[in-house]
Amino acid sequence: MRVQGLHEIVEQAKGASEARVHQTAQNMIQEIRKQFSTLPEPLMNELMSAVERFTTSAIGGWTASEAVEEWERLYGAEMTVEDVAKILEFYKSPVGQKDIVATKIATPKWGAFIGERSAATMDRAMKAYVAEVQQIVGRANSHPK
Repeated sequence: MRVQGLHEIVEQAKGASEARVHQTAQNMIQEIRKQFSTLPEPLMNELMSAVERFTTSAIGGWTASEAVEEWERLYGAEMTVEDVAKILEFYKSPVGQKDIVATKIATPKWGAFIGERSAATMDRAMKAYVAEVQQIVGRANSHPK
């Protein structure tokens, strides 16, 4: 897996994922401030703290090394020693080296493409959710107690 640069690829993917979480959190904050602009400051602070907790919990939890170890376990279970030797021979060849470079270049771009699509979907869903919550809260506030 070192020959393929898998650890580096996973680190790049993890970094991109963390950037998407931060962007999602920023979008959440903007939407909350927009939709709940009249909320008392103490409650707004609680919401901001909840976003911070969301961001922290969404980013942590695993390392690139753990992901690579799991890949090695899963991948290795399907390979014989002879298979691995042939694969290593390939990656040491000029075309194998070219494959490694192409993979390192293409993977982050592909991940960004997937991330952008996912973020756009998440943003639409978040806006719809916040609007729905605002509608529900608005109805609750309009009912006399």
